[in-house]
Amino acid sequence: MTDIIAGVTILVSDRRKANGAINEILSKYGSIIAGRMGIPHLQGDSSVITLIVQGDAVAVDSMMCDLTEVEATKGFRTVLARFEV
Repeated sequence: MTDIIAGVTILVSDRRKANGAINEILSKYGSIIAGRMGIPHLQGDSSVITLIVQGDAVAVDSMMCDLTEVEATKGFRTVLARFEV
């Protein structure tokens, strides 16, 4: 099994529309989330959420797939390290 440490950026264009679904997904994958920071855009209804995740590469990919299905969001992942466990 390959574990990774990655940075995830979630761009949210409509917070009201997406917040419930995003929080549900992040709660589902809470065991792999090491850190989370949300930055609301002060003008408009957009925001940026950044995560540091560590865990099984398959779980991280599954979380990213779930996030991309949420309307009004885009997600990006940058793998910082890979290691075998």
